[in-house]
Amino acid sequence: MANTVLDISQDPNHDNILWMNTRRGLLRFDKETKQLERFLYYPENEKMLISANSMTSHYAHPNGYVYARCSK
Repeated sequence: MANTVLDISQDPNHDNILWMNTRRGLLRFDKETKQLERFLYYPENEKMLISANSMTSHYAHPNGYVYARCSK
């Protein structure tokens, strides 16, 4: 369940990059190198770590930032 993909988008600045959000963080996949990276938010309260990384949606903006929405 942790790796269930909830949303996926193409990076507007790089054709080889896909962004995916899951129940346990944001993933970046490079189609050329086949590299997968996971990005997590580490809140000060460790009890919130699991729920803080449930990404419900995201938007890869042309300014280079990826804006993600976390569920409560």
